[in-house]
Amino acid sequence: MHSNQVPVTCHQCGKEFTRCFSQIKKRVFCNKECYSAWKASRWNVLTCQFCDKQFRRTKGRASYKKTFCSIACHDKWRRQNQRGENHHQYKRIETTCAECGKLLRVTPAKLKQNERCFCGNECRYMWNRHAMTGINNPAWRGGYEQYYGPNWPTQRRKARKRDDYTCQRCSITEEEYGQSLCVHHIIPFREYGLERYKEANKLTNLISYCISCHGTIEHGTQPK
Repeated sequence: MHSNQVPVTCHQCGKEFTRCFSQIKKRVFCNKECYSAWKASRWNVLTCQFCDKQFRRTKGRASYKKTFCSIACHDKWRRQNQRGENHHQYKRIETTCAECGKLLRVTPAKLKQNERCFCGNECRYMWNRHAMTGINNPAWRGGYEQYYGPNWPTQRRKARKRDDYTCQRCSITEEEYGQSLCVHHIIPFREYGLERYKEANKLTNLISYCISCHGTIEHGTQPK
């Protein structure tokens, strides 16, 4: 045996032989007959369910419930057998609209995908208006306190004066803006609560913004 020859086993018949190392692949065969026999074993002979014609298909695809020799036969079979109540779209389940209570018939897939069904967009919007507000809304962040404690007016004025009455994000002044700036709690007031209003309203926790920048910061953007 040459130095570049290594022993291998035929993938079909199990016979041992030698082959050059560079020619070894995932599967090796001792001759063409073994290769042909292995290739033929990977196919199953099936019968088309529409035209009864026999055809070959790999074992993986042969596991399908319905087999057809061509797309044309498949389409013809569907035209004959999947019409009216036999069509999968007609297999529906009765349920009610979550808003108005109207009786609906929906497909099982739609009922499984959605916990609630609606007879139209109008009912969907109406339901969202009263059911997806406050703590029921996925975007709820705990709300805010309209009253920030007895020292809030004083602390608010001090924060605006410290920031030279200038938005700390876009640098617009109150004189240019035409109104007083908003004063934002860096750590939200709700994290402290009204009983700890003095800590929440410390100047180190306050920063001045215009209304536009304040809205941007409230939606998660960090100050520049």
